[in-house]
Amino acid sequence: MRLLPMLAALALFPGSTGCTVADDYDPADDTDDDTDDGADDDDTGGQPDDDDAADSWAYPTIATGSKIGVHGIYSTNILEYAQALVDGGAHFPVVKAVDDLWWLGEIKAISPQTITIARLTHPWEACQDVEGADHDAMADLIMGEIQAKLAAEPELWETADYWEVINEPDPPGAGGYAALAQLMIECIERADAMGIKIAIFSLNAGTPEYDEMVAMVETGVFGHAKAGGHIYAIHEGVFGNDTPIDQWWGDTIPGSPVVDGAGALCFRYRYVYDLLEQRDEVVPLFVSEFYAGGGYSGDDPEVQDIADRMIWYDAQAAEDYYMWAFMPFTLGPCPGWENQDYSFVYPSLVEHMVAIKDRVNGDPP
Repeated sequence: MRLLPMLAALALFPGSTGCTVADDYDPADDTDDDTDDGADDDDTGGQPDDDDAADSWAYPTIATGSKIGVHGIYSTNILEYAQALVDGGAHFPVVKAVDDLWWLGEIKAISPQTITIARLTHPWEACQDVEGADHDAMADLIMGEIQAKLAAEPELWETADYWEVINEPDPPGAGGYAALAQLMIECIERADAMGIKIAIFSLNAGTPEYDEMVAMVETGVFGHAKAGGHIYAIHEGVFGNDTPIDQWWGDTIPGSPVVDGAGALCFRYRYVYDLLEQRDEVVPLFVSEFYAGGGYSGDDPEVQDIADRMIWYDAQAAEDYYMWAFMPFTLGPCPGWENQDYSFVYPSLVEHMVAIKDRVNGDPP
């Protein structure tokens, strides 16, 4: 049984994180000009070295410390947390901003080694009816949003390392996921022409099913992503304050092999990476929305209980060299998302991150 309809019916699944929709505009024509984005190609920034051999790990790694990041709709106290980490000798590995992107530059000023990811909400982000869609036209619309934003705010060439292009698509069946992968290939080609790096897929928590994973991977989309230095985004976690963080961890999903450390909710991504390792198509992953329960407003949650859930996930994620960070959803919620505000737990998380700043994480093979 597919998890998402069940969770949606229980009103536990957050859905789209967007609070605004970009204004309508005429998307710019795709261009073959290789625009310089101004980002450094060393191991302290967000961009890989494109001159490295295709079969090597040409990306940054989070070699030490915590893999807890930030999902921010508004900046609120995020800059204060970032400064507190730096003062303690640590830093956020990855920070993501949605629509309100100005503060990514402030993050870079505080901790230049933090990888920054920008997301724009737009009408096509769920890739509706992708199986029967004109993928060229849909990719033009999706990537046109980013083109327009960069034209309006050119400083984002310097401050946004990656762009998350879509949000929570869930097409029906293996054919739908193959079609979604083909759309991502089109977006990758446009990103390469624009000179930017993107995060692809941003799939719902509890998806895809195993046959859909296989169909998605067999299109070669991750080989295209690896060749261009792009990355993979997903959503993960558990729903409901009484749900254990390790619920169904270690369980297989229908049709899957046994994969060490994988599960139906947390670390579901390891089934995909088992396939990618066989094809030498591993790219970095970040969990762009992570859920450790939810619906906290008025519930007086136990801060340490929620922090312990994050710390458990952090310890497991440390084993995966390709896994950059997970972003609790959310900080700075806009109207409608107040019940998903993790600000109450971040002071404890910052303390944890400083305490384990020297933890050694998994290395690329």
